[in-house]
Amino acid sequence: MANQTLHRLSIVTYNLHGLNQGSDLLASLCNDHDIVFVQEHWLPSFDLYRLQNIVSDNVCFASSAMDDVIAKDCLHGRPFCGVAIFVRSQLASTVKLIKAASRYIMIKVDQTVFVNVYLPCVS
Repeated sequence: MANQTLHRLSIVTYNLHGLNQGSDLLASLCNDHDIVFVQEHWLPSFDLYRLQNIVSDNVCFASSAMDDVIAKDCLHGRPFCGVAIFVRSQLASTVKLIKAASRYIMIKVDQTVFVNVYLPCVS
């Protein structure tokens, strides 16, 4: 039997509470971990490119929940939601995007499925 080296993935999750206030820690987390789950980036689809600009050594899968609201009217109040998954570039060839929806993203890394979900509190 061949000697196999198993790579342990380092995974972390982070609620940004908006990209502007959470980007510094996000960059640090991306540098220190293989996969970073992010919730509440608060970006519409046309601004998702800003996530990819955080760290150059990562691939970012992202979705927005703000498009329906913006399409109907001007945004009133603070922005909300949005999820993303950052994956270290060395793993990119083993990653497949399964589904990106407004409140969740599913990826497959080798034979393992990872799901990043944002479940807001409703009172």
